[in-house]
Amino acid sequence: MATRHDEDYLLRKYKRILTRCNARVERLLQPGITIQSEAVSLKSDLVWQNGTTHLVKSISFDLIDAENISRKSLEYFGRLNFLTELAQQEGYRFDLLISKPQNPQLHTAYLKARDILQSSPAPKVIVEEQDLERYTEKTIREIVKG
Repeated sequence: MATRHDEDYLLRKYKRILTRCNARVERLLQPGITIQSEAVSLKSDLVWQNGTTHLVKSISFDLIDAENISRKSLEYFGRLNFLTELAQQEGYRFDLLISKPQNPQLHTAYLKARDILQSSPAPKVIVEEQDLERYTEKTIREIVKG
């Protein structure tokens, strides 16, 4: 059976690429923080800075059915929306690392989920698993430069 591409998998992959590219960079990453509005909170997995505080959050859509994928995207859409104003005031950007379902029959549901996240007005970048290497290289350039 294939490895599930869950949140831990995404985070391990990101850290592995980081240290492979530049072993010193991992020590410049900070542990995740929880940001809180009156309505919701969100805990990031990691934080890095370059003038903007990047809140790295892994979100797996490697789930068993389209309903769960939709539900999860709507949950994060709502959280992001409630945190938009705070993120703008504090100079936060959400760097969302997302993985798609391994079941090809669920890819349409995944694309809809990705579009739902993208439609949030929160300051964010969505990094699909296949773009993780490019994002990680950019992270390293920005951290080292900062």
